[in-house]
Amino acid sequence: MFPEKRKYFIRGQITSESAIKITPYKDIYMTLGDQLDNGYWVVNIQYNYLIRWIWIAAAIMGIGGFAALMERLKRK
Repeated sequence: MFPEKRKYFIRGQITSESAIKITPYKDIYMTLGDQLDNGYWVVNIQYNYLIRWIWIAAAIMGIGGFAALMERLKRK
């Protein structure tokens, strides 16, 4: 994983680009923060568990709602 700090010279902005590793059970986000006086960098690492399952559950609910609607339309 390789997070970055980017500087855009035209606007003078400095942005942090996160590194993301996606697995079926968790997502790992690594963000590079500010550089300290001693030369070290502040690094933020976040683990988000089961995030993909939220989207899968939403898709299943949508399919179930569509199936229920089709069943109701067949009865009429």
